[in-house]
Amino acid sequence: MQYTLHLTNACNLSCDYCGQKKSHEFMGKRTAFQAIDLALCSAETSIGIGFYGGEPLLCKNLIYEIVRYAKGKKNNGQNIFFKLTTNGLLLDDEFLRYAKRESILISLSLDGNKQTHDTNRKDCAGRGTYDNLLPVIPKLLAQNRYIAVMMTVAPNTVSYFCDSVKSIYSLGFMNIICAIDYSAEWNENHLAELKKQYKKMAEFYCESMAAEKKFFLSPFESKINSHIHHKEYCGERCKLGFEQISVAADGTLYPCVQFVGDSDYQIGNVANGIDQEKRKRIYDLSRKEQPECKKCSVKDRCLHTCSCINKYSTGILNEPSPVLCAHERILIPIADNIAARLYKKRNGMFIHKHYNEFYPLVSLVEDSENFNKIGVN
Repeated sequence: MQYTLHLTNACNLSCDYCGQKKSHEFMGKRTAFQAIDLALCSAETSIGIGFYGGEPLLCKNLIYEIVRYAKGKKNNGQNIFFKLTTNGLLLDDEFLRYAKRESILISLSLDGNKQTHDTNRKDCAGRGTYDNLLPVIPKLLAQNRYIAVMMTVAPNTVSYFCDSVKSIYSLGFMNIICAIDYSAEWNENHLAELKKQYKKMAEFYCESMAAEKKFFLSPFESKINSHIHHKEYCGERCKLGFEQISVAADGTLYPCVQFVGDSDYQIGNVANGIDQEKRKRIYDLSRKEQPECKKCSVKDRCLHTCSCINKYSTGILNEPSPVLCAHERILIPIADNIAARLYKKRNGMFIHKHYNEFYPLVSLVEDSENFNKIGVN
């Protein structure tokens, strides 16, 4: 079970595609400790604690307190894993040393090269932030060479999609997780460009596999995985409120990150626990597929069941956006073509990655799915 703590809605950036309402609300230590108590009182033996915002590093001292408290309260049979999603601008040497010591997995928001990143990821004065981010990247990679990069693709940056992936890879990152801004206004030209970019990325991906380079690119990995491990993949589809719970700064519980602040989807609070009846009612509603989805040939491999994406893009937890449908129909055939080519050639890295359960990057599929659920940050 993953508990995502929304430490604050405040942020040191003002990204163009961010849909989150900014405020100066911060989670108090008492609320945070109650959230940890709630997480630890379950029968789960593996518990994830995610630090989220806004920008969670505005709350460094609280993070220190939470980690110390959680490790002191957990039972011997429980394992706690800490994750943090950040724009990176507040990372310093002290926190990086701390994160390494405490095994906190850091995910970095980075959209690509300077032109791409600075198009949408701006500070509060409207300036691009790429140059400010560059100095921390070598330090991050020194801490963990498999650190995840979270990149967001919007209509105004889609023409640089492949170049952005190559740029991030050239910096030394081997784990790139891409999210489409489904809530944006995509037109036919944008979607045609998206298809063109995926085809270019497919060649880059195949070249990397031929060179036997360890490289995880979420759009392709997740779709290839959905074909090879179809039954397992379908069994891991969105379980709204049952795999992940979001804790708002005031301690209110929600089934996932995009629902925070919407009173219709409150499922309890840290003081009184989870309202199991309401959690199940929301989950059951999320499982009601739209008629057009039921007859779709790729329904078992697309993200239409992700209630977080649906809520963010259409406002309705079981209604996918037309952009998502178009995206999935573009991506799946390209991913399948990659898989067929690499399998036919008996590419060693491809076989090792997708058919060897001990391959270290396979577990990162989970992180890519989580990012898709989380959406834009």
